[in-house]
Amino acid sequence: AWLREDPELFVIGVEPIVANVNILTDTLATSHDFEIRERFLLIPCAVGAESGELPFFFTNDPGQASFLRPIIHSFAEVSPVVVETVDRIIDLIEPGRFAKVDYIKTDCQGWDHNVLLGSLGTLHSTAIVTIEAPTNAYDLRKGESLKDSAELLENLGFTWINRPSRIKTILARALRPLIEKSSALSSMVEKAALAPSAAQRNVSVLDPTFVNSRFSSQVHSLSLIHISEPTRQAEI
Repeated sequence: AWLREDPELFVIGVEPIVANVNILTDTLATSHDFEIRERFLLIPCAVGAESGELPFFFTNDPGQASFLRPIIHSFAEVSPVVVETVDRIIDLIEPGRFAKVDYIKTDCQGWDHNVLLGSLGTLHSTAIVTIEAPTNAYDLRKGESLKDSAELLENLGFTWINRPSRIKTILARALRPLIEKSSALSSMVEKAALAPSAAQRNVSVLDPTFVNSRFSSQVHSLSLIHISEPTRQAEI
């Protein structure tokens, strides 16, 4: 939808699971015209803090695979996958091509902080970032908490625009021991804690979302992620 609405937009997708890459490629080939396909780049690798290879947990549900050991989801195998940083991906496409990145969205099953660490150069020219809130469904290690990611982004000049209220956060923590064995209930509690308040009605995304102060005056509709002057920009 974004590609149709903005003829200047370029979108980059990153996906490490071959089966998912094939599904996306087939969908693009059969459902979208050539002009849209030319402005979407799908890269078959993972993203992280450094380039290289890391062991990856392939879960029975491909949407739950992660570099972190699953606690709730069962995994079929552990195999190495290629890892690149967002900064390197942007440079490899064309150095200096993207003066501004509208939007970065990570959904990496607890690995999101590592993605941010490999995006420090790109983040300076990024308007909006949405990350997945880590849950107890994975073996979270030091440096991968939501607090660490929020501090990293805030130190770079971002503002957390749908930060949960203190009351909701306390309630979520109090309930967590009662539901820690249920991934469905755990997800419900996470979403309740992150649901926007009345003062944030224009924010439709539940996951933690941050706006770069450099571009805050240009953000008109956070539900659409639309930035003015859309020249040579990208979304990841």
